[in-house]
Amino acid sequence: MAVVLGFATPIPGGLGAREAAMVLFLVPFFMAHPMMIGTADPTGMAIVIATVQRMISVLSELTVSAILACKVAAEFVRPQTNVDEHHEE
Repeated sequence: MAVVLGFATPIPGGLGAREAAMVLFLVPFFMAHPMMIGTADPTGMAIVIATVQRMISVLSELTVSAILACKVAAEFVRPQTNVDEHHEE
């Protein structure tokens, strides 16, 4: 739901919209969870989780982009072999 809301907003990358949606869905979950009652601030934990999720998402996208860019660049740098050089007489 958070990803869909991020695509629906005019803000680049859904910045803030995805996190807000994630916090809205996580806070009630944390408030109802038996292990969380009375131990921590559910809103704070939801904000931290949403922020960490955004950082992991951006980092993984950058990593995949860098790998693909290196593969594409390697195709252009690869030396071309001449067909006549490999032809044996």
